Order: sequence, then structure tokens, then C-alpha cells
Amino acid sequence: MIHPDVEIIDLYPLTWRNVGALFPIDEWSNNRPFMNENVLSILHDHGHILKIDAPAGISVSADVATHLVTDPQRLARTLYNVHPNLTRVQVFEKSALRAYSANVQRLDWRHLASGDFYLNAFQIADADPVGLCYYPPDRAPYALQQRVLKTVEALVKSTPDGSALVLGVYDQGQPYFTLILQVRGGLIRLCTTFEYLRTQGIDPAVIPGNENDAARVIAAVEQVIGPVAHVLFCDRATLAAWLHPAV
Repeated sequence: MIHPDVEIIDLYPLTWRNVGALFPIDEWSNNRPFMNENVLSILHDHGHILKIDAPAGISVSADVATHLVTDPQRLARTLYNVHPNLTRVQVFEKSALRAYSANVQRLDWRHLASGDFYLNAFQIADADPVGLCYYPPDRAPYALQQRVLKTVEALVKSTPDGSALVLGVYDQGQPYFTLILQVRGGLIRLCTTFEYLRTQGIDPAVIPGNENDAARVIAAVEQVIGPVAHVLFCDRATLAAWLHPAV
């Protein structure tokens, strides 16, 4: 999705710093709970439970803690049904977790496009539903991010060569996060923000604009970068709800 040698220019820090809140990339390929999630985690070694990490208010019965894990998927499903306040249950076998980490580290990240790297990491986890067991499966920590990445990847691949994707996110009428991507050869080759347009002679009154200025921003992008294939202007709350729907 993103070329390894992507050109990144004039990223305006006052808006770019907010990307981490919208797209928590560093969390997308690990198993740590997201904020406000109630996750029950069990680590075992060939069935022998080593550790149970339960959220506040959740108590795992002694018989679960002392018995061998013989069917992790059944165990996860049972615990999830017993504790309706849980977001998910995850049961990991120690050697499977170690193998997952090793396999991800062996990915050729130097040459893979970034989207391909994360999708490969997700596929490695999917390949071992017993050793890395999540219930419900669609609430695995990477499930939503996998769907988002696949959707964005399809969008990028369908974008005409040399065209731009434009995103303007606003908070109370002020720019919160802006992004311009140019696609060449089915990969993102240029990444910048609306402020870059100012450095190219665009009237400062046009940029950064507001939710109602899409037409003027599009005209500026087409003048500086190239034809705009897709554009999205929305407020921060709307985009956050799309990316992080309530479970």
C-alpha cells in the first residue's frame, strides 16, 4: 500500500501529531488490549496455565485456573459467555506466541509495502487459531484493523496512476488532521498535508479551510499535485466512530 521509498514532505506537526490518535499503527500487530476494552488473557504451556490476566471485577474460578487447557477455543467461548462484560477472551500457548513473534520478525519489512507487512502479520496470527485463540474471533485485536487496511489497500490499488487521495478531518471547524496521498503504480508514493499547498503558492486563505471548503482544496491539490480521485471531509468524531466502532 505504501511504497518503502515513499516521499514524505512538509508534514505540518500541529495536525500530523493527531494521526496517532486516529490510526494507532503501533498497536495493530500486537495483542495488547485497546483502551476501554475488557480482555481476559490466559497464557499456558502445553495446557498448563502459567498466567491469567483478568480485568477488574472479573474472577476466574479455581477449577479453570488449575485444570489443563485441552480445548482453548471451547475454554475461551465458555469464559466469554460466563462473563458478559468481557470484550473478548484470548488464550495463548507459550510456544505459539514465541513462534508468532519470530515469524513476524522474519518478514521482509525492508522491501514490503507497509500495508502488506501488517496484513502478513495478521495472516500469521490467523493461521494458528488454537495456539493463538481469540473469542469472539471477529474481536481479535487486529480484526478491525485488518478490515480497515484491506479496504484502504483496495482503494489505493484502484486509484488512477498519478492521482491523489485527500482527507480533511476537522474538530469544531478547525483542522485536526489533513492528508494528501499521491498514488503511482498502485502504491502510495507521496504523503503530505494541506499546509504543503501553501508552500507551492496557493492562497493561504484557501488552506487549511474547513468542512465546507472541499471544492477549493480539491482545486488547489489538482493545481499542485495532480487529479483528485477520492476526497473525504468530515469531523473528528465521525471518523473516530468509523475506525473504532463500539463493541
